[in-house]
Amino acid sequence: MNKAYLLTRLARFWALLLAMGLASSYQLNATTCANATVISSLPFSGATNCSGDDITSANASACVSTLYYGGNEALFTYTPATSGSVLLTFSGQAWSQISVYAGCPTSGGSCVTGIANSSTAKSITASLTGGTQYYFLVDTWPSPPSPCPGTFSVEALVPTVNDECVNAIMLSVGDTDTGNTLTADDDNPPTCGGAGDGSGGGVWYVVTGTGLDITAATCGSGFDTQIAVYEGSCAALSCVAGNDDACGLQSSVTWNSLAGVPYYIYIDGFGAATGAYTLAITGLLPPPIDNDNCADANTITCGETVQGSTIGAFPDAVRSCGPGTAGGGVWYTFNPNDGGFIQSLSTCGAANFDTKITIYYGDCNRLRCLGSLDNTSGCANGTTEMLFTPFFGRTHYVLVQPVNPAQPGVFDLTYDCDASAARTPNATVFAANVEENYETVKLYPNPVQDELNVELSGFLGDRVMMRIHNSLGQVVMQRSLGQAEEQVQRFNTSQLQSGMYYLTVQVEGKETFTEKFMVGSARP
Repeated sequence: MNKAYLLTRLARFWALLLAMGLASSYQLNATTCANATVISSLPFSGATNCSGDDITSANASACVSTLYYGGNEALFTYTPATSGSVLLTFSGQAWSQISVYAGCPTSGGSCVTGIANSSTAKSITASLTGGTQYYFLVDTWPSPPSPCPGTFSVEALVPTVNDECVNAIMLSVGDTDTGNTLTADDDNPPTCGGAGDGSGGGVWYVVTGTGLDITAATCGSGFDTQIAVYEGSCAALSCVAGNDDACGLQSSVTWNSLAGVPYYIYIDGFGAATGAYTLAITGLLPPPIDNDNCADANTITCGETVQGSTIGAFPDAVRSCGPGTAGGGVWYTFNPNDGGFIQSLSTCGAANFDTKITIYYGDCNRLRCLGSLDNTSGCANGTTEMLFTPFFGRTHYVLVQPVNPAQPGVFDLTYDCDASAARTPNATVFAANVEENYETVKLYPNPVQDELNVELSGFLGDRVMMRIHNSLGQVVMQRSLGQAEEQVQRFNTSQLQSGMYYLTVQVEGKETFTEKFMVGSARP
């Protein structure tokens, strides 16, 4: 009689719940594994509605502190078709936890991961294996009595494409990008300005230098960020600048960039912090340069002064002419069909940076060095006046560069076709080789005893292979020059036996020269 009475009362109770709409499929009503709310697809979001303290630290392995198993909990179940990572989020009640189990927690299910704290909002990532049934438990301390009301959601995480330096996302000044470091690995790059040393995941970007200041900032992001900026290569990174906490707990860093140089930006969190971020790249853009390449050189004529700028100019891949390596420059061209024997090109006192002037002749595909100069005595700010005797009737090219790649600037360039009056007794005058056959190979002394000098005229910057053969045709010495930078090459011949030898000089893209010489006393 009592059993029938209880069954009747239970039936009426469930009828009342259904009438009130509390048994909706999107709410969590039962916390036994058999009645867990099934998540059939992602993304998922549902309101928590908790009943019963069925899962406790006594009947389930604790993923977090046992103190967080005391409230009336909610339970989800999900079986992914394929392996991958998910983000689980709960918001609503303080002193709550999220735990992930592989298998039912009260039937031997194993803990995968968990999080518990006093915050009213929390999230955690979990790596799931396809085909495995998982249970997601939301529970609390005994106080509050349950994680209700609240919202629980699950979403699949897409693998981070820029998790490694070699896969850095390219950005430009003015660009903004968003992302999340939750699924990124800790790449452990060199510590840089108090940044780059977080133990959570980090992501990579790359931006090309403009020649001006560039700022990278994560202000307004959703976690405590750090930014480190590097130059070099992914295999050999060198710190440029770094920052932690420039705008609240977020970061901002500014550095002076070199035009054309790639800079790698690493975003991670302080300590183990991860989360959503927004990266903004800002800075001024240099004015467009229309003569950044030899082929686009601007014409300058006798008596003309032109204004120019090297700000934003890219490095120049041209043959070496003179000592040192300067920054990116701009190009001009002239054809000296008339004018005086001594001419000049000058930025003297007319530039706000240390300038270098280089003059070539020929054509852009086969430039020949006439000369190069920087820092003329009497010219302020390291500016230059270059005196030269041109190769009349041939096209000349002028390259104006900053001596320091990090300090470009603006300048006035003046071409004087009759600069004889500017010549002082100690002035250097650069002269072109005016012989028609200006590509020659000369040997001296001949005969030679201990050291043979090989003079290469017209081959500076070329790829050269030199071989010395004995009278039997055997190679006894050789030297390869990836780019000839010195006009005279010297060979130690002290170990060669007396006799006749032959030197062959092969210049890439040009003819082969052969000269004979004698080691000993007799001339060939």
